[in-house]
Amino acid sequence: MVPRQDELPYVSVHTAWQLDQDSWDSVISLELWMHRVIAPYGRLLFPALAAITVLLIIGWYTLDKRLPFIIGIAVFILALLSPFLLIRPAHALPEKLSDQAIEQLSSRLDLRFGLSPEEPVAILLSGEVQTRSMPAEQFLPVKLCWQPVSQTEQPYAILLHIIGPNNSLMAGRRTYPGLGHFPTTIWVPEHPFCDLVHVFIWEDLPKTLVYQIELAMLDPKTGKRLPVFGPDDVAMKGMFVDRVRLESIVEPESFVDSEKNNDLGVQLLDFDVASTWSRGELNSLALEWVTYAPLAKDYQVFVHLRDPVSGEVVAQADGPPLDGWYPTSFWSPSQVIVDERTFPVPVDLPIGSYDLFVGLYDLESLEQISEANYLGSVEIEP
Repeated sequence: MVPRQDELPYVSVHTAWQLDQDSWDSVISLELWMHRVIAPYGRLLFPALAAITVLLIIGWYTLDKRLPFIIGIAVFILALLSPFLLIRPAHALPEKLSDQAIEQLSSRLDLRFGLSPEEPVAILLSGEVQTRSMPAEQFLPVKLCWQPVSQTEQPYAILLHIIGPNNSLMAGRRTYPGLGHFPTTIWVPEHPFCDLVHVFIWEDLPKTLVYQIELAMLDPKTGKRLPVFGPDDVAMKGMFVDRVRLESIVEPESFVDSEKNNDLGVQLLDFDVASTWSRGELNSLALEWVTYAPLAKDYQVFVHLRDPVSGEVVAQADGPPLDGWYPTSFWSPSQVIVDERTFPVPVDLPIGSYDLFVGLYDLESLEQISEANYLGSVEIEP
C-alpha cells in the first residue's frame, strides 16, 4: 500500500528524530560512563579509526593535494622513532637512587615487608603524597621509595587506600611496581628506586577532611597482606604512610571575609550548645572556627566546665578538632571549620549550673593560643 503524501513528512521526521535521539543517548551515556571509570578508555575509538583516517585524508586533499603525502611521511617517521622516543622510555627500569638521594628523603619510614623481619621482601624507605591538598575527582600522586631485599617467585601487588573516619574507604588502587614494568620478580637488592602511583579520588567524597594514606603489599596467591615490621622488629597491624587534605565537591565549603582579622589569627565564629546536660552521658556541641592565616602547628581544642564561683575546672573534654581528621595546620584561611564534638559529663558531678569555656592550645607547651571563649551557662541534670 502506498502511503499518503501528507503522511510521508511525518514518518521521515519522526524516524530522523528517533535516530538522532538514540545517538545522543548513546553519546551522553558514554560520556557519563567515562567520568565514572578510573582509567581513560581511548581504545573505544579503535573501531572508528579507519573511517576517521579516510575522512581526514579527504579533508587534507581538499585543502591541498600535497598535504596527505606530507602528513603520511611525518607519521611514518614518527612510527620509526616511537620505539626509541616512546616505547623504550615507558618500559625502562626506574632510575637507581644514589646513597645521597636516599639520605635526602624527607620522610624516612624504613618499614620491612615480609614474612619475618629477618628476611623481608623489601624495605619501604619513604612514602609521601606529592600535594598537600587537592579536590575530589582528581588523581592523587603518591611517591613510594623502595629498597629491594630479595626477588620473589610471584609478583607482589601494591595496595593503596585512602582512609577516612570510622575506617571508611574513600578511594583505593591495586597495582604493581612501575605499572607492572618492574615486578618484584626482577627486583635487584642493589637497586633502590622510587615509584609514583596515582590514586583516583572518588567524586562522592562526603566531606573535606585530612585523610590517611594506607599502604600494603599483597601476596598474589592468597590475596593476603604481607606482614609489616617497624624498625624495632615489631609487627604493625595497619600502616599509614602519609596524610592529605581532600576537598569535597559534594558538600560546599563556607568562607568569611578575610579582612575581619584579629591578633590571634584564629577565632570562634559561632557555637551550638544545649542549655542543659545530663550526667553520665555524651552531650553534643558544635563549634565554628575560622583562621585568617595558615597555622604552623596542629593545635588542640579545650572544652572546660568551670565552677562559676571559684573558676575551678570541674570537667573537661580536650582533643583535636573533628576527632583528629582535620588538624589545624591544614585549615585554609577564611574557611569556616565546623567541629561537632561530644562532652562526657562525669556521673558523679554535682547537679548545678556551670560555666562553659572553649579555646585552642599547643599540646607540647600547653600554651593557650586563643582566648578562652565563654559559651554561657550549662545546667547539669541527673
